[in-house]
Amino acid sequence: MSTECFKYELMESTLILLKKKYGLAHVPSRHKAEKWADRVHGLMGQGYSEEQAGMESAKQIFSYEYKEVYARSGAAVHIILSGL
Repeated sequence: MSTECFKYELMESTLILLKKKYGLAHVPSRHKAEKWADRVHGLMGQGYSEEQAGMESAKQIFSYEYKEVYARSGAAVHIILSGL
């Protein structure tokens, strides 16, 4: 498997983890996922915990489909961030 193919598969898997964690109706685009990650980092810089930052960012970036019920389960935010 080529490096590019591996990177693509990792990104796809990460997007699916993001979808599952926040109960999103659709797999987010790479662009939206990167916006989410940027917002997470910004909120962590303001003192939010990793999970709090992830939830707050999801509420903002995926406001039309975010479900707080799901946010407490799924992959840890740092796992998702590492795949982006």
